[in-house]
Amino acid sequence: MSISMRMIDWSFLREPLQRSRQEENTNIFVNALNLMFNFRGIGWTWADRTYCPPETRPINSRGKYTFDTFLWFITSLIFFDAFNYAVIGLSPPGVGTPSGHSIFDASLPLFPRYAMSTLITLLYGGVFYFSLEMVYYFANFVACLLPHFNASDWPPLSEAPWRATSLARFWGKHWHQSYHRSFIALAKPLRALFGREGSIMGAFLISAILHDWCIWGMGKGTNFTQTGGFFVLMGLGIILEHMWEWITSKKAGGVWGWLWTATWLLGCGNLVVDAWMKTGLGGGDLLPPNARPAKAALDYIFRAMQ
Repeated sequence: MSISMRMIDWSFLREPLQRSRQEENTNIFVNALNLMFNFRGIGWTWADRTYCPPETRPINSRGKYTFDTFLWFITSLIFFDAFNYAVIGLSPPGVGTPSGHSIFDASLPLFPRYAMSTLITLLYGGVFYFSLEMVYYFANFVACLLPHFNASDWPPLSEAPWRATSLARFWGKHWHQSYHRSFIALAKPLRALFGREGSIMGAFLISAILHDWCIWGMGKGTNFTQTGGFFVLMGLGIILEHMWEWITSKKAGGVWGWLWTATWLLGCGNLVVDAWMKTGLGGGDLLPPNARPAKAALDYIFRAMQ
């Protein structure tokens, strides 16, 4: 679906697809593969406006760059495992298994129930974030070992999303921008009809459909009300930020902006995390039980405390 979205975007370009760096490979087969798997369009003119976080690794030293990339992969793997272990440990029975279960514990009173589901949502956000980081930096590490490697093709995937002080900055800068260009391009018809607000809601509606279809493969259908609802509410939240700016002449930001962003993301996040957990999406194991670093460390700590 990702490739299909980019192909639709390319079909309406006024200029042919071109490399933005003249020294890039001119082999048509290599370029075709690059277009297929280069989600952010790095090195191509069609996606020059896609934001990429600044590089923090030493790109002038391939050895140090490769080592730092491998370190990022291992760090992401450990944090992914720790967050995943915490989700399973704190959730109602069945969450984190292929059979699936709701994150809302019916045995708890109303306030503790939603407080616990919000904590689970926060932790699963960590699972999702570090799973993306882990896969990206593993692929980046493999690329480091190949000939003709160019570090400028592999900028960081995300930019500390927990620091975002508005929803607009979270989705437009701090979260990964792998689909940003495709979502904006496919939302152009709604922009023509309803202006900037139409573009925002259209982009998040396409994102809602994409993420809702992702759970179809679990064999339990889809749940657009919850999965799609989360992303539609993200678009609504950004429009509310624009209204705030129009009324007060101030953009959302600072401590209050951070609190607003965290509250909206976690509150609405209950919907999508519950939908995913009920389908059993959290029940997959990426590592064998005896090869989970964070689980082994936490089990050791728990045994020592007893």
